[in-house]
Amino acid sequence: MNAKDAVTLGAAFSSKREVRYTPNADINDDGFVNAKDAVILGGAFGSTRGDPTYSPNADINSDDWCNAKDAVILGTYFGQHWS
Repeated sequence: MNAKDAVTLGAAFSSKREVRYTPNADINDDGFVNAKDAVILGGAFGSTRGDPTYSPNADINSDDWCNAKDAVILGTYFGQHWS
């Protein structure tokens, strides 16, 4: 790589594009984080992977446990929607 290539590469990475990571608190994937998602999390609350009530979608932080950590994440995004 020569100096010109390095400058071009640097400019490409310094563009003003924003990348955001949002945990998928929209458990039922309807575009809204709302009471419907909270009900699903409530049904899975306290379960771990392998339990009959466990829901991987309700395990928002993917720690194999549907618990208060997931509820906090859901609460953080409650009321938001994506199109």
